[in-house]
Amino acid sequence: MKKLLFSVLFLGLILPGWSLAAVGKPQNVTLSAGVTTIAVSWTVNSDDTSGYYVSWGLLSGTLDSRYTVSSSKTNSYTIHGLSSNTTYYVKVTAFNSGNTTTTDSDTLSSKTLTGLAPPSNFSVTSIEDITETSIGLSWERPDMDDLSGYTIYYRNDSDSDTKSMDMDANLNKATLSNLQSGARYYLSITSLAESGESAASPTLIVDTAPDTLPPQTPSAPDAQLTGDRIITITIKDSGNGGMADLKGYQITVTDDQSGRSTVLDVGDDTTIAIGEGTAHEEISLENGALFTITVKAYDQAGNESGPSPSSTVAIEGIQRILIDSDGVQSGCFIGSLKKSPGDLWMAVLTGVVLVVALLFKGGWRLALILLPPLFIVASQGTALSGMNNAIGIKAGYFKMSDPLMKETFEDRFPVPVRLYYERTLHENLHVDIDAGFLKLEGNMLSTSGETTEAQNTFIVMPTSLSFTYNHYLTPFFYAYMGAGLDHWYVREEIAGRNDDEERQSHHVGGYHYKCGIAYLTKESAISQKYGIQLEAVNAIIDRFGRNDRDLGGFTIQAGYFYRF
Repeated sequence: MKKLLFSVLFLGLILPGWSLAAVGKPQNVTLSAGVTTIAVSWTVNSDDTSGYYVSWGLLSGTLDSRYTVSSSKTNSYTIHGLSSNTTYYVKVTAFNSGNTTTTDSDTLSSKTLTGLAPPSNFSVTSIEDITETSIGLSWERPDMDDLSGYTIYYRNDSDSDTKSMDMDANLNKATLSNLQSGARYYLSITSLAESGESAASPTLIVDTAPDTLPPQTPSAPDAQLTGDRIITITIKDSGNGGMADLKGYQITVTDDQSGRSTVLDVGDDTTIAIGEGTAHEEISLENGALFTITVKAYDQAGNESGPSPSSTVAIEGIQRILIDSDGVQSGCFIGSLKKSPGDLWMAVLTGVVLVVALLFKGGWRLALILLPPLFIVASQGTALSGMNNAIGIKAGYFKMSDPLMKETFEDRFPVPVRLYYERTLHENLHVDIDAGFLKLEGNMLSTSGETTEAQNTFIVMPTSLSFTYNHYLTPFFYAYMGAGLDHWYVREEIAGRNDDEERQSHHVGGYHYKCGIAYLTKESAISQKYGIQLEAVNAIIDRFGRNDRDLGGFTIQAGYFYRF
């Protein structure tokens, strides 16, 4: 009796499962791709199917996107939001009310279409193909899978109606006929496909013969000071950008004081430099002078536009940091020591003496005088035995001291990188030497403080010798402070838009003081050999006060080191 009840119960549990599992594999799955869509269709199952899963992805074995079609009578779904010109893999799976799924359909692939794009390089075939009543045109086929043809649109100034001409997809040339003579036409072309029509190409402007129509008047030119007695002029002429027979420009430069004007025919160049050392150095640009600049456009037939609105530019000097500057004299601390006993003491003594030399510049430095000896006396820690050397790397943010450098590079974020080697002298007293690299780029200032287009590249390669004292707060954490001497190689490179360059290098000496904290690893297997640090350094790089310009500044940097 028990066996019978158990058999009935077992059959009652598994028979519903058998009936729910009677779901067929989706058949006749087809894909139809658009630019960003794929339409999926299949034949509806006639069994206990409750719905379908449509799965897709970029790899046939990884269909990581899925949509649930909850109706058993629905036989299609369109996948949206796909990338154009991309192959996708798709499969369909049926399921029943117990969420039992069938064998998947075959995984199919389909490539989405390339997005609708107009033909490129839409232009006249040649100037000779422009006649009184016709214009010869050419273009390049766009990268489209379903291209079916082209449409050329055209109108002229006297006819407000836009006309069109359809072209076969196999063509890349056409001739517009029955046009008005001596008229200006505006033309564009689009691509046609099953999915629609593309946007229009950039407008092409063509004058039929006889051409008596002048180009449009350009906008006011951009005139910028790009060096001492050098102006760079940029022509702004969007109105004639599509003119087929535009030949060039004439720039008129007028000295407001003398009234003398010089006309320069610059052809199709849209950016030129004038002044000393340029291709147009016949115009003398003296400091203090004011010049007015206008532009005309002209075409192949010699028609000239009216003069553009004028731009004015004042001629003034450029503020260099190193080049031709009396504020920076090349030399290092070694050369300086031969000239001053005071500098010799600076080279010999530690950071306390260096700070004492600055006492009369501010009372706040009194604290810096007292901190080093108090710091040493208060120390209760002991240096790590057996590890007298360390190497490391540091990087951080450099805030410049010199006002001109701040203004020139104000929009930059300088990150100096420095490598260093440290040696233990006695217990917690150390000496280290480091070297680094820093590159700054910015636009130079005029003597009146205006930003120019003269580009400045400033390279710094600092080398420093420091004496530091470490105070161990815990076996793994210590603070330190110190001071030392610097020898910096600095280089300035000036380049305007005319690509003329000026370079000058200096070797400048100075000194610094610093403080920081460091943390050693606690892992016994590593034996406290590795650590990280955070450090602040103030460098005074002015050859011990002999230079008016201080090339140093304040640096805050983080580092990583290894002890051995």
